[in-house]
Amino acid sequence: MKMMNFNSVRDKVAIVTGASRGIGRAIVQRLHDRGYRVLCSGTRPERPDTLPEDIDYIGCDIGDSVQRKAAFRHIEEKYG
Repeated sequence: MKMMNFNSVRDKVAIVTGASRGIGRAIVQRLHDRGYRVLCSGTRPERPDTLPEDIDYIGCDIGDSVQRKAAFRHIEEKYG
């Protein structure tokens, strides 16, 4: 199994859904520690206290098309 070279994607934006707890939260922290700019979403509208301040959070139920479209507009505006 080939391992991904995390250095090759340094300064890239990573989008993680389900990021406010559990496995998603662990993935966010790992990517953040590796130098990614991280945008994460969760179904909770309020930002989780456990996220570092430099991680962007958006409350979004990705199963809801209106919320999903708003989230992608936010991503395009902020990250291009």
